[in-house]
Amino acid sequence: MDRDLPGAIAQFLASSVQPALIEPGEAPIPVVSGQFEVRSHGKQYLIECWHGSRNLVRRATGSYSVTKGRLELSALRFGGHEYLLLLADLAAPKNRALPRQANLSHYRAVLEHALHRQFPGWSMDQLTSGADLERSLAFYQEVIGCSVEKRQDAIGLIQLRAGESLIDLTPLDGVLGRTGGAGPGREGRNVDHFALQVAPFDE
Repeated sequence: MDRDLPGAIAQFLASSVQPALIEPGEAPIPVVSGQFEVRSHGKQYLIECWHGSRNLVRRATGSYSVTKGRLELSALRFGGHEYLLLLADLAAPKNRALPRQANLSHYRAVLEHALHRQFPGWSMDQLTSGADLERSLAFYQEVIGCSVEKRQDAIGLIQLRAGESLIDLTPLDGVLGRTGGAGPGREGRNVDHFALQVAPFDE
């Protein structure tokens, strides 16, 4: 379908409770009245969305498809590469996992870039945020190269050595884990801050 893209977008936004614009590998951008525009640009359209410190401007071909809670449109990156840009109603049941999936995709891209700089020739096979202690432990040991410094199963604590620093893993069902609140989900993330320091590199 390639007719009246602005009209289709306006109709979609009017029927959405929590609309957001999602670009592959990036976190969703909330679509707020007065901070979203679609205008003609020659034979194409120019889509602009901004919220807080984020601003996204993309050319759209005019081709799009609509399903319940989603509008997928064909957009062009700089250089003319075509891809799918998604407008989604995050309040729709089937879209509730989209923010988490988008954030995970964005984190994967950032981490993959950092690892490639630090370890040329490496590639990332899979990244998961699932609550699986043994897989998390294997990731830190086999991928990052950490070693187990101390393991205290009685209180639910595994400490991993990462250079001069320690990384603590605490299962949710352990003594320490139960004091940290809910696990990943709408009611809580159970993570306050996470960072890994790598050797300096040139951008």
